[in-house]
Amino acid sequence: MKQLMWVLIFAFFSSVMSAAANECRWGQPPTIIFEAPHELHQYWTIDDAPIYGAPSVTDDFAFLEFRSEIAKRVPDLDPFSILQREYNDFIRSGDPVFVSEAALTRFVLEKKAGSIRPIHCLESLLLSVQLKRQSMIDQPSEFGAFLMRKGDAAQMQLRIYFSTWDKPGGKIDSKVWDRIERDLADGWILERHLHNHNFMFQDPVSVMGGVCPSRPDLRMYIDLVHAHGLQAASVTNGLSTIDLTVADILSLTTQ
Repeated sequence: MKQLMWVLIFAFFSSVMSAAANECRWGQPPTIIFEAPHELHQYWTIDDAPIYGAPSVTDDFAFLEFRSEIAKRVPDLDPFSILQREYNDFIRSGDPVFVSEAALTRFVLEKKAGSIRPIHCLESLLLSVQLKRQSMIDQPSEFGAFLMRKGDAAQMQLRIYFSTWDKPGGKIDSKVWDRIERDLADGWILERHLHNHNFMFQDPVSVMGGVCPSRPDLRMYIDLVHAHGLQAASVTNGLSTIDLTVADILSLTTQ
């Protein structure tokens, strides 16, 4: 019954919101900072709008196909069920690195940090950029995005920096960071860092799309909070997203 419930929820967010999905699109093309065969850094500057934070998704074919394939392969789409399977596999592996990560997963499973929700429009748009570059079923890869904000209630702008190396993991590229530092000096706020976690079907340890941040993720967040005023962080798997406040990040680092 629980599995059926999450399949129905998944179907609802994939198809029922067709009108909202049609609105969930970029208003303009990105500005490319640097591009190579397996590397891309770009950004958008857009007017903020309620649709970007709405629980609707892009109707991009690559994104919808990805979600459909995940639904076929993952027996239970409940984000806490995904985390529980990941926790069990981490513990069963006996690997000290995975066992250490399991402590973080347990903390999120106990709902002591983070808030998990269905993916939002803006996250689906960013994930679709990566999905158009390569299959994330057969070739899992990550993107990282910095969401910046400037303005007031009358006119608020978003600037979103997107980076990928077309592989799992990543780093903050100097070509992007130089621009972010100039934006910070110009009054932009570093509102959020977003990246994705993969469904690693080829991995012997079942790293199956859990949205709990890893220890390297947390170290990066802490550095950004202290040095640049990062206000929040999010991790998405294309179905669900965890939102982390600074207090959540600090609590997780104690585990």
